[in-house]
Amino acid sequence: MNAPGPSDQLVTETVDLTNCDREPIHLISAIQPTGFLIAVSTDWLISRVSANAPDFLHRSVDDLLGASLRDVLSLEAVHTLRNRLSVLKGEDAVERAFGLQLTDGGGRFDVAVHISNGEIVIEAEPSEPEADLNPSAMVQTMLSRLNRLTDLNALLKEAARQVRALTGHHRVMIYRFHPDGTGEVVAERLAAGLEPFLGLRYPASDIPRQARALMERNVVRVAANVDATPAPIVPQLGPTGAPLDLSMSTLRAHSPIHIEYLKNMQVGATLTISLLRGGRLWGLIACHHKTARQVSYERRTAAELFAQVLSLLIETREREAVSDYEQRTRRLHDGLMAAIVESGSTAANLGAMAERISEIVPCDGMAIRIGDETVLTGSTPTRDEMVALTRFLDQSAASKVLALNDLGQAHPPARDYADRAAGMLAIPVSRTPRDYLVFFRREIAQSITWAGDPTKPVEAGPNGVRLTPRKSFEAWREIIRGQSAAWTEPELRAADALRVTILEVVLRLTGLAEHERERAAQRQDLLIAELNHRVRNILGLIRGLISQ
Repeated sequence: MNAPGPSDQLVTETVDLTNCDREPIHLISAIQPTGFLIAVSTDWLISRVSANAPDFLHRSVDDLLGASLRDVLSLEAVHTLRNRLSVLKGEDAVERAFGLQLTDGGGRFDVAVHISNGEIVIEAEPSEPEADLNPSAMVQTMLSRLNRLTDLNALLKEAARQVRALTGHHRVMIYRFHPDGTGEVVAERLAAGLEPFLGLRYPASDIPRQARALMERNVVRVAANVDATPAPIVPQLGPTGAPLDLSMSTLRAHSPIHIEYLKNMQVGATLTISLLRGGRLWGLIACHHKTARQVSYERRTAAELFAQVLSLLIETREREAVSDYEQRTRRLHDGLMAAIVESGSTAANLGAMAERISEIVPCDGMAIRIGDETVLTGSTPTRDEMVALTRFLDQSAASKVLALNDLGQAHPPARDYADRAAGMLAIPVSRTPRDYLVFFRREIAQSITWAGDPTKPVEAGPNGVRLTPRKSFEAWREIIRGQSAAWTEPELRAADALRVTILEVVLRLTGLAEHERERAAQRQDLLIAELNHRVRNILGLIRGLISQ
């Protein structure tokens, strides 16, 4: 038998989305040629340079490596860099200097400096002075148009318009991540003649996990020309045998897979700015240009500042929406509890309040099971189907709200009635026996329009098996069935508050009933004692009459 050849070995290798997720994009050891890079040790000796540094500094790579930075750059430039370095705070901090003359008599550069594993990394790109550019005033003007907008969608739409005016790209999109890692274009501004991407969904694999992690640390990424040849870093490996970590680099070259992806989209240049909420990636401002486009470092910095404030505005608008919902549900909740206390917590009484309860947790139907009594209202499983569902709930964790938007996946018999109850939120309202208040939502046949078929074909290349970027981004529609609308975090909090309050009411009513029973028993004892006393008196009177 012949030994398996390379192609046989490739066939047996497991391929999934983690192939892209494992690509070490922060160790790519190359930068974009729009600028150059110098890495120096703590004693300011040059340890690495980008291969294109001689084009800007007019000294060979061999002359640069090992030289003191003071012998390469002007004293004023070194002094400025030292000052910027002294104010760096945190491992992901980057300091900037604009219009810095690096060499005596040379041109001016916009410079970024940060520290990577003990090496001081200096990146410079030719300065593009704009006499009429005042970044802070520009951002202030941009934000003044956003502050008056209370609706989140209107806010995002205006933000896309403002960023396009700032950067001049053909297309600017606001891209929001969903909990499953997929992303959706929720706002867009584009040049005439371009096909809109608004509403399109992109699979999670389009932005692998390690890329998303980097976007949380380094919030601005630029690709000025996807056709440009990256400039490698010399030497590739340092004294410890490790490549230079370019996580916080402004000029880091892009992954070949990402470049291929952009070319497939017919994009010539991009600018991407992260939108963070609580330090986590909420979404992106994605700017695309059909041809190469270099945006000055000052304008990119202004866009970064705008994105930071936009992130705060997004968080504020989302919190306001949640606060409005919680205040409304709190008022409904208080009124409902007063009614329950007055009428009692039997299934029939709760069933009569179904409409008021469904305002707290929006639903299409409810099932209320108290003791041996079950009340169904709205779109629900049948009574026979509820018997099996109740057994399923009894096996679940006690004293916790259980929320499912795909009930059939956890409880297969529910697939038969997904049209009536595809999603379920169950609230246990007692400990023993297990009683429940169950909310149901009907199936929503979700129509998701993907930017091309999200299934990536597998391709064997020089680096082994990898997932290939899609070559088509035409709208590809997928219909998802058997699921309801998802239960939101505010709805889950409202449901848990309802659970706690109903338990308190049940305990209070139980205590009142016990107190009433004790009082009734006391009254009965007093009555019996009084009757015994009267009977004894009557019997004594009768004996007296007989004895006479």
